Amino acid sequence: FHFLSRIMKKTLLKILSWAFYSLTLFALVLLLSDSGTSTGHSITSPTANEMVSNEIIVLLSKNSDVNSITSNNPEVTFTVKEAISRELNMWLINYHAPEGDSPQDILGNLMDNNNNILTAQFNYKVSLRENSPDDPRFDEQWGLSNTGQLGGTPNADIKALKAWDITTGGFTKDGKEIVIAVIDDGFFLQHSDLTFWKNDHEIPGNNVDDDGNGYVDDYDGWNAAQNNSVIIPQDHGTRVCGVIGAKGNNYNGIAGVNWRVSIMPIEIGTFPDIDEASVLKAYAYVLNQRKLYNQTGGLKGCYVVATNSSFGLDFEQPENHPIWCELYNLMGKEGIISVAATMNNHSNVDVTGDVPTACSSDYLITVTSTTRTDELYGGSAYGPTTIDIGAPGVSILSTYNINQYSNAVGTSLAAPHVTGVVGLLYAAAHQTYIDFGDQYPDSLALLFKKFILGGTDQLGSLNGLIVSDGRLNLYKTLKSVERPLGSDNFIPTAYSLKQNYPNPFNPGTSIVYDVLDAVNVKISVFNILGQEVGVLVNSFQTKGRYTVHFDASSLPSGVYYYRIQSKYFSDVKKMVLLK
Repeated sequence: FHFLSRIMKKTLLKILSWAFYSLTLFALVLLLSDSGTSTGHSITSPTANEMVSNEIIVLLSKNSDVNSITSNNPEVTFTVKEAISRELNMWLINYHAPEGDSPQDILGNLMDNNNNILTAQFNYKVSLRENSPDDPRFDEQWGLSNTGQLGGTPNADIKALKAWDITTGGFTKDGKEIVIAVIDDGFFLQHSDLTFWKNDHEIPGNNVDDDGNGYVDDYDGWNAAQNNSVIIPQDHGTRVCGVIGAKGNNYNGIAGVNWRVSIMPIEIGTFPDIDEASVLKAYAYVLNQRKLYNQTGGLKGCYVVATNSSFGLDFEQPENHPIWCELYNLMGKEGIISVAATMNNHSNVDVTGDVPTACSSDYLITVTSTTRTDELYGGSAYGPTTIDIGAPGVSILSTYNINQYSNAVGTSLAAPHVTGVVGLLYAAAHQTYIDFGDQYPDSLALLFKKFILGGTDQLGSLNGLIVSDGRLNLYKTLKSVERPLGSDNFIPTAYSLKQNYPNPFNPGTSIVYDVLDAVNVKISVFNILGQEVGVLVNSFQTKGRYTVHFDASSLPSGVYYYRIQSKYFSDVKKMVLLK
């Protein structure tokens, strides 16, 4: 391999050097904190979002004691309020300081004076993202099937009718119960048109943590604000659930995007008293459930594939909320895609910022609102690099109160359209996708995100304003997963070797290639020294498009090359393994 240049060797050295500092749970945190050592932190001024008075969220290095936190100012004291996640060593603390002391100075001094703190931030109050409900109610759910009602544009919808011919949700092909976690202000669990998840590993009401997951009596879900299992009824969360998964074809009320999905309710408090710590505790609960499922082969936890977050901090910068943003990566590694609603104001998030929709996680899908005429709703935010996709969010009929229905408007209603589709993808997917996800849950999550963004209806009204330039199309998205993984009915016109996906990767990745003739094909993997470390394909293949999966669990981090060879074609591409 004489094509390896000095530049490539330098690149490898940089990657290997970086790897020594990135093999912890929070790569982003370590990069920001120089391996946990603070050297003069720059804390930006608070925005217009309201902070919870005298509260700071801290993320500590492994095995560090939160009670050891001190200040170099004897007049400033810190006390532990509660654990957000003991597994992650994440805590909510109170501080007491003389009147007039700057919160930014207190936070900066805290980080500079405690080397065991990986990162810290203020605890902010979070607002729900829904405008006032419409007043009169709709006769039709135009977002699912638009026939031009009330001045709408026919077919300006997500093509649900055609998609439901493929699946109406519920279970994977091998019988896994698909669960979507909804994090919100509360839920009417008795609504007859909704199916809420139940933790069958827990005995309700016995005051015992039966499944050993760290949460007592979490049979119905979890109240992260109150640290108990009591779910308080609220309208906003119930509306979100109806868009995702109201029961269909049952002669009752409405149909959700996903008729049969199980909804995991997680409560974060009632506006205006929702704070960021409660949001993080909610995400930690979801992470715990899917992690348990993966670790026990389904004996504990549950197969939660997506979270819905219809709340946030307007005009906020992600760098002020690193823990919130990082949790999307942690959940993604376990196979969870997170869907978030952007702001209900006509702003460019690329410029103004927003949390969470300006967070940079690959496992996050950010959503804005479209109208019944396929326009960007004038009261919704956008962003060419931050907002991924549009979905119906104006005059959306959904579940409300106990066995009631009403219309509402806002990105809060747009996001759950996309969240419901994530669950439907798992129900529609050929078994080969599910098998792949059992081995590489993070890679399957990224692949499904790619299908959602790649399956949109392209709209001139969204062109250049959001990442995908389009509005959600449920039918086109589901069609992507009907055939076996790697056996697309695609007729190539030329030989090709595609770039692996994801890249960088850990530990698995997929390679797509096109074969034009009936020939023997060999695909091999080499390290940077030119040594062959694996043969992925070595067989006779006919004309078509193929996908092969590379498992690098046994290999060290670094740069690798994969090469395709046949009688008529050869090519080489580079990929990066980061553990």
